[in-house]
Amino acid sequence: MAVRTRKPKHKPKQGPAVQLPPALVEAVKNKRVVLFLGAGASLEARGDGGIRAPSADELRANLGQHFLGDPHDGFDLMTVADLGPVRK
Repeated sequence: MAVRTRKPKHKPKQGPAVQLPPALVEAVKNKRVVLFLGAGASLEARGDGGIRAPSADELRANLGQHFLGDPHDGFDLMTVADLGPVRK
């Protein structure tokens, strides 16, 4: 399935480096930490060529169009996913 994504309009600015506590850095290095990230943690992540993953609305529209023939604007992602075909 082809996924529509938006190409970046400009190169994102590199923000100031975050100074992590040395104890946290060591815990990560020693695999003694579990990171909990919120839903927006990957919002600005980019893949090869600067392409980002689709937002929930873009994914809903892509799934709706591909499987149901309509982007189903006004519906949430979970509803459109539930409407799609079940493949075994």
